Order: sequence, then structure tokens, then C-alpha cells
Amino acid sequence: MVHAVATYDDPDELDQEGVSEAIVAFDPMTLERRLHFGLGVFSKEIYGLAFIGDELYAGDRRGRSIRVFSLAGVHLREIKGDWREPCHLLHHSSRLYLSEHDGD
Repeated sequence: MVHAVATYDDPDELDQEGVSEAIVAFDPMTLERRLHFGLGVFSKEIYGLAFIGDELYAGDRRGRSIRVFSLAGVHLREIKGDWREPCHLLHHSSRLYLSEHDGD
């Protein structure tokens, strides 16, 4: 069971211009929305999610960064790098991999 710690009461506002994307977590059995977080953190366009331990890593394409959240939806930190057009995140064998689009 996934427990909601933070919720967003009006999901229609996500469709308004200028409002950034957010992450939604669902109960795996009922598919009921349990957690909605990250609103206002991203510069639009989340490009990938990866779980490592008790943290969720989410790519922020326009922000050219990786946002790190607790599993309760609390934004913990931001990781910046030299990447240009990030497009995927993958966790495997204790490593986090980021791939980039070449722009062509």
C-alpha cells in the first residue's frame, strides 16, 4: 500500500500554461492516486524516473538537472551536470545512467 503524504487538490491546474509537471504515484492494486508531488519543482518535461534505495530520481529536461525526492514526495536536492539534452534515466547495479539526445 502506498500512503499519501502530500496531495494536490486540483489536478486541472496542471493543464494551465506555465504550470510545471508533477509526479503521480498510484496504489498498485486499485490504481487509485495516492501521492501527487513535485508541482512547481520542474521546469516542465519530466524525462525519466529511477528508484535507488529510499529515493526517487526524476529527470528535469528543461532544467537540465535530476531532482531527488524521498518516497514520501519531499524534494531533497537537485543534481546539475554538463549534459545538454537528457532523455532517459536508468538505475542498474548501483549506478545511475543518463542518456542524451544528440539533437539531430
